[in-house]
Amino acid sequence: MVCANAKGDLLPPMVVYKRQNVYKNWTMGGPIGTEYSCSKSGWFDMNLFEDWFFSILLPHIQVNSDLETKKIVIGDNLASHFSPRVIEAAIENNIYMAPLPAHSTHIMQPLDVSFFGPMKKKWRTILDTWRKQSRRRGTIPKEHFPSLLKTLWSSIELTAEKNIKSGFKTTGIHPYNPNEVLSKLPSELSSCGSERRLDESLLEFLKNTRGYNKSSTTRRRGKKISVRPGQQMLQQTVEQQSCLPENLNDIQASNVIPDASSSGTPKAPNDNNENEPLSSIAEKCKKVRTKKKNIKSSGLVTPSTSKSKQSDYDYATSNHCSVCNCQYSTYTDPRDWICCISCIKWVCGICNQGSKETEYECPECNLCSICKCDFSVYVGKQDWIRCITCNRWVCGACNKGSKNPRYECPACEDED
Repeated sequence: MVCANAKGDLLPPMVVYKRQNVYKNWTMGGPIGTEYSCSKSGWFDMNLFEDWFFSILLPHIQVNSDLETKKIVIGDNLASHFSPRVIEAAIENNIYMAPLPAHSTHIMQPLDVSFFGPMKKKWRTILDTWRKQSRRRGTIPKEHFPSLLKTLWSSIELTAEKNIKSGFKTTGIHPYNPNEVLSKLPSELSSCGSERRLDESLLEFLKNTRGYNKSSTTRRRGKKISVRPGQQMLQQTVEQQSCLPENLNDIQASNVIPDASSSGTPKAPNDNNENEPLSSIAEKCKKVRTKKKNIKSSGLVTPSTSKSKQSDYDYATSNHCSVCNCQYSTYTDPRDWICCISCIKWVCGICNQGSKETEYECPECNLCSICKCDFSVYVGKQDWIRCITCNRWVCGACNKGSKNPRYECPACEDED
């Protein structure tokens, strides 16, 4: 809190800390006569204003004027300035409280007009110098604030009287001259047409900024691209999936496509199916989904049926578990068998641990094709990448963190 009179006298300030308590080292080394207090918000309330009024303002008035002389105290129109105790003391000492109109302090408050501006410039210079010397960053420690405030008070001492008198003159308070303030107010609008034009321009601005004049457009997100975890999607594959119907977005891009026969047997890999039309792939996957219940209920096919359906596939391999090599015909519950989507080999119920996943991968396919580390216990699972030639997984350590969408493992590179 800073206060001054029209004679140019600057009263001692009052410092309010944003704390619940004030400590002794926070009050040492400041300007002479400074008062220190605190509040939870750091702003003046009614109790703090009473302390300032009775400890700083009222003693100064009683010493420098007699009781019969009228005194006017000009300030903001805050409710905290008008407590019953302050009003009673003002009446007893012939003091008139004159609050300024709202939003007018920039042209009617003397200290705002000509005093606080130069003081803030001095304060910034003092803070910059202190930070360079102390090498501190951030807020000022409260034990250093009083000494910095004293430095500020000493630096503005020579120009304070001149700036304060200039503020009272510019605001027209002393000497009294209302035209000083009235001349700074804008001239009143004389015609109603200008007000109407202002209303129309405001409405036009609101319409343009809030989209009233623009045609409403629906934001389109496009079709969802279905990607199996860990699978790499090339630009060509994404373009192919964008051509599929929306109800076929769950089709996985893979070089091996299962054949949806009535028996549910897997089809052998075909080197020529890379150029197979996408429509035929979608139709095959649709048949697999529609006959999924029949495949589960019927179990695996008999060896004779499997042999007749697979001319290019090894019969002995297809009739045995790819992990433990147990035979399908001697297995207790053939309905627990499941086909790996990567190598198109069957896994018995014991080895697949009763898995019901529609996109199951056997334990061998979950191993790195180079170092044979297990994907389930690998730390950086996002670093795994699939070889585009052999369709086998390679861990992050073996692929050396490669992000190449057309990655080939070392074995396939050597064959080339």
